Parts: sequence; structure tokens; C-alpha cells
Amino acid sequence: MVSLSSPTSVAPVTGEDRFKISNDESRQIDIARFVCIFFMVGVHVYPGTREPSLLYQGELHLFWVAYVDLMGRASVATLSFLGGYILYAQSTRKSPGYIFRERAVTVYLPMVTWNVIKVAILAIVVFASGADWSVLLDRLKVETLMDGLNLFFGLTDRSANVPLGFLRDLFVAMVIARLIMPIFVRAGPLILAIVFVLAAFRATEPIMLRPSILVFVLFGVMAAYKGWTVTRLSHWKVLLIGGSFFGLLLLIASFVPISNPDLDAELPNLLKRLMLVPVVLWISRFLVMTFEFRNMLLIRPWVLLTYLSHGVVGQILAAGWIASGISNHSPIYMVFFFACTIVFFAVGYGLAKIVPYLPEVVQKMLNGVVRPKN
Repeated sequence: MVSLSSPTSVAPVTGEDRFKISNDESRQIDIARFVCIFFMVGVHVYPGTREPSLLYQGELHLFWVAYVDLMGRASVATLSFLGGYILYAQSTRKSPGYIFRERAVTVYLPMVTWNVIKVAILAIVVFASGADWSVLLDRLKVETLMDGLNLFFGLTDRSANVPLGFLRDLFVAMVIARLIMPIFVRAGPLILAIVFVLAAFRATEPIMLRPSILVFVLFGVMAAYKGWTVTRLSHWKVLLIGGSFFGLLLLIASFVPISNPDLDAELPNLLKRLMLVPVVLWISRFLVMTFEFRNMLLIRPWVLLTYLSHGVVGQILAAGWIASGISNHSPIYMVFFFACTIVFFAVGYGLAKIVPYLPEVVQKMLNGVVRPKN
């Protein structure tokens, strides 16, 4: 991503030709997106953290910590980093206004569309049961006009389709990063340090609902203009040194008493993500070096639509699981958990085959871009 769907082969951004994404690196970025979405969808399998299950606070909690809490959340940071990395490549060819308009279509519009779809499905279920608007509004927790606007647009709070909230913050972070690009390339470390502190205290709300996303977008911008390529950052030495450094800071932070509740909650999250982004990059590099990935034009829309649709699909699967009456602590829950991931990607694959045949305006609403028919 600059958006999840955008091509990653780009032109040089400096007169000295110091930064250019190669075909090999472009392929790795696409695979990194696939890895990130694979872990991210696991975060949103019912019941998540809403109530205990076999995984969350249950017998297999360590698996949940590794798969969901560590790799799932690190994947959000990795996608943000890659977004900033690619944004820098486009910065000399695309003005801030162009970036705003383009990302509004490729990133923000699909989020709004899938919010509408999720609310529409819930409305159908509620009305089919004989209930009225008051029941629907209560289910959606809508009490004010702003609550209703946030439901679809995520202006100052989370939207209806919570798993897609990342796109709202990515859109805002992209616009901010492009606006400050001329200053950032001259004083990147200082600005990044300031943004990191603001994020640690959650002082960027409500501009950034997830403060870490802007931090990692700017990390990506800085990596690009410094010439720290994704390939270099995927090396095992970076994994070892970077992971050890931020892991040590995380360990130190855990022993330091922090009276500010926001800092106490957000600082470990930021350090944890800094520690794990090299892990996600290394995994993607390993996959690229081990397997041949030739048809990236298929993988891109598949991954994008898997992510965009998984919140709605997950809602339907959750309803089926609840109706089954099986306990969340039953061993069968593990079958449900992994089956959800398979279904998410299966639906994404099916949509990737169908969407190109829809009208162009519908394609843009559903996935932000118009693709050629398969």
C-alpha cells in the first residue's frame, strides 16, 4: 500500500537516481502485504478480545500472543512503514493535492463502502426480526449525529467496520506525511522523535485514532530517503540487532513505573512494533527467496479484497458460531479460528475474480481501483 492495491514499481525520486524500487523489491513488498494481511485477519476472528476464548486468556493464550498480539499488530506497523516508503518514491511526481485525491479514492472510499455494507447487513437482520430503527441505532451505539457520521466515515472515532479503521488512519497519515515532506527530508529524525513522543502520549487524537500509524509511515519515508531499502532492512542482521535493541528498550520500559496511563499503554505497543517490523520483513524476504511468485497481478487484488471484506465476512461467520452454541473454550474453536482465515482468503479470491466485471464506479467503491478483466 500506498494503498494496498497500488503498483510498487516506481521511478527514481532524486536527480542522482539514488532511490528506485527494483522488480525484486517490488515483489517482496507485495508478498509482505500478503503476510501482513494473513496475520491481521486473525486479530478480528470472533470473539477477539471481547471475551475469553480457548486462545485469548485460555489454554492456548501463548499462541494468541504470538499470532495475534505480536505478529498481527506488527503487521499494521509494517503496512504503514511500506506505505511511507512508497509515498516517498512518488513525492516528486505527485503533489499533496494529488496524493489527497488519489488516496481518498484508493484508501478511504473502500473503507466507507464496506462500512455501509456492514451497517446494511445488520439493518436487514434487525428489521427482519421485526425490530425498529431504535433497536438498530442501539445495536450500532448511535446517540448523536457525530456518532452516525463516525459510523461510516470514522471522523473522530471508530467506524462501524472496526477492522478497516486502519485505512482511515493510513489515509490521514499519508496526507500529513506528504504535506511535511519538504521539511521532513531535512529534519526527519527530529520530526520523527516529536511524532513518536506525541504518539506515546496519544496526543495525536482525534487526528490519528491509532497514533502508531503516523509514526511508521514517517519511518518508511525516512528509510526511503536515507536509502535503507526494504531488501537491506530484511537482512537477518537487522532483525537481530534491531530486534535486540528495541526488545531491550521494551524490557526496560516494563520495569519503569509510569504514572501516565496513556504512556503506560502506548509506549510498549510502539516499542513492540519497532521490534517486530524487521521480523515481518524478514519473513517476506524468505518467502521471495524460497518460492517463485510470478503472477503478482493476481495476488494484489486478492490480498486487498481479502482485507476489505473480512470484517463483513467475519460478522457473518461469528453469527453462525454463536448460533451453534459451542463454547469458545471448546477445542473445536481452533477449527473455527483457522477456518475463518481460510474463508476470508477464499472470499477475497472470489471477489478478485468478480469485481473486474462490475461497472468502474462500483469497482472504485469496493476496492479503490479499476482493474482489467481476468
